[in-house]
Amino acid sequence: MDREELARDRARQLLRRYGVLFRELLERELPPLRWAAVFRALRLMELSGEVLSGRFFEGVPGVQFMSPSALARLEKGLPEQARYWLAAQDPASACGLGLPGLDLPPRMAGTHLAFHGARLVLVSKARGRELEFRVGPEDPSLPASLELFPAHFRREHDPWNVVRVASINGQPARASPYKAALLVRGFTEEYRGLVLRARV
Repeated sequence: MDREELARDRARQLLRRYGVLFRELLERELPPLRWAAVFRALRLMELSGEVLSGRFFEGVPGVQFMSPSALARLEKGLPEQARYWLAAQDPASACGLGLPGLDLPPRMAGTHLAFHGARLVLVSKARGRELEFRVGPEDPSLPASLELFPAHFRREHDPWNVVRVASINGQPARASPYKAALLVRGFTEEYRGLVLRARV
C-alpha cells in the first residue's frame, strides 16, 4: 500500500508539472518517475476519477493521462497573447521527443525557444550565436521574442553578459532583413555580427 500511494504521489507531481502524461514524455525522468513506474498508479487514479485517459493530442502514440482541471484549461485554449520562452532542455520542452508534426530543434544545451501563444517565433542556438525566426521581419510578435536575451542577463544562476549573433536564418547577421529589429532592441553592429551586452 505504501508503494502504491508513493507511486500515486509521484504521478500527481508529474501531472502538476506537465499537465498531460504519456510514455515519450517521461523517458527523460529519473527511474522512479518514468512511465513503467507510474502507469499502474495512473490507471488506478483513472478508475477513481482523479485522472482521465484518452487521445488529447494528435501525434502522440499510445494512451495519454490528464487531470480534469488540466483538461478544462486545455478546452479553454491557450492564451494567444501569452509570450514565454524556455530552454530546449527544460523538462517542459517537447524538443527531442520525436513527435510527428512538431518542428522543434534538437534538445541541446544553449538552445532556447520563444513563443507567442502556441506559435514558435524564435529559435536561438549556441547561446544566441545562430538565430532562426519563424515569422517575418515585420511580424508584431518579433520584438517581444527578443526579450529572451535580456532575461538571460537578469537570471540569478550563471547570467549571460553578452550575446553575439553571427547568423540569422542561415545568412550573416549583418546582411539579414532582421537586423533592424535587433538594432532597435539594443543590439549593436560589429565586424563579426550583432552584439547585445548586459548593462552594468
